[in-house]
Amino acid sequence: MRLKRKAVTIPLQFLMYSIVALALFIPTVLWASSFFKLSDKSLASYNELVITISGIKEGEIASSALAISKDTLIFGVSKNADKAESYVIRPNENILEFFRTISGSKKEPGAYIDRPSECKKEKSCLCLCKKGFSIEENKITCKNKPICNSFENIDFMENRPITDITRLDFSILYTGYWKNGVFVGNTKDQDLIYGMYAVPRETKFTLYNPTTVYVQRHENFVNVCFRRECITEQIIDNLNKEKAITEFDRFKDSVDSCLKEEKCDPFVLTFPQRYYLYFDEIETSQYGGPDSIDSKLGRLTLINSEDTDKEYIKDNYETLSVKDNLGKELSINGFIESAEHILKNSVQMKKNKDTIILS
Repeated sequence: MRLKRKAVTIPLQFLMYSIVALALFIPTVLWASSFFKLSDKSLASYNELVITISGIKEGEIASSALAISKDTLIFGVSKNADKAESYVIRPNENILEFFRTISGSKKEPGAYIDRPSECKKEKSCLCLCKKGFSIEENKITCKNKPICNSFENIDFMENRPITDITRLDFSILYTGYWKNGVFVGNTKDQDLIYGMYAVPRETKFTLYNPTTVYVQRHENFVNVCFRRECITEQIIDNLNKEKAITEFDRFKDSVDSCLKEEKCDPFVLTFPQRYYLYFDEIETSQYGGPDSIDSKLGRLTLINSEDTDKEYIKDNYETLSVKDNLGKELSINGFIESAEHILKNSVQMKKNKDTIILS
């Protein structure tokens, strides 16, 4: 006996629900896959870079694999800065004048990003803009809440030259600088590229997305770059200059205290290599006093020189004397006496009437 097959019927209502469910499920799966793709690539690269920066030791150069998704940005901000910025020095600009203008906030950056609230106060930090960032009127903005990690006892450099990520038309001479931070982005937006990497609009260049990023540490500073030598001799010279100026200001405060309060404590100088105080005598007329006074005043000047010969320094004084970012010579003029012309280490100070005597 042959059995009759029963016809299987699917209710129309169930079929409609199934179609609606698929319509919602498929875009969700695609969105999730995009998210996990970001997590696998960008977040992994970001986390590896955070670990590298956190663990690097003095003098070390470390490398980290870099693979970030399109429209994603990794950026760093220095500990005492409210933003990370980029600037262009053009061929006709004087570098000293350039640093003078950015120190006084007179020059507009090519691009900048504000310090996120996710960065801990008074700590440097590295952040990740997840899938989306834009620029408007030079301001870079993350489209989503950034992920940030803060660092103990490590800082990004105040001024860092950048030409290591762009392949430039070398007929156009320029220097790009990051101030108080770093930028590593993957984008095709020309405004972002020109802004982040401080490239003049007229420059022909090819941007490449590096697959390796390098980190180097010098004292408490780190630099992130795309060539193995991250911290050049020039960068170290700049750092030493900043340290020497800070030490000079500290010594000047001590001299002022000795003059005003008659508190003349011994002072230990901790200048970087090649920096020291040079003492010489100056005529009263040079100091601004009456020409008729025949007495002499002393001058202490911050000097940067490998040669400590007195006559050599005297002949090359203008070149060797250190200037601050405003172009002002760093010296202390007044009633000062010193038996030594080169002051490097500890200094004993005592006061005789209105004169500071150094030994």
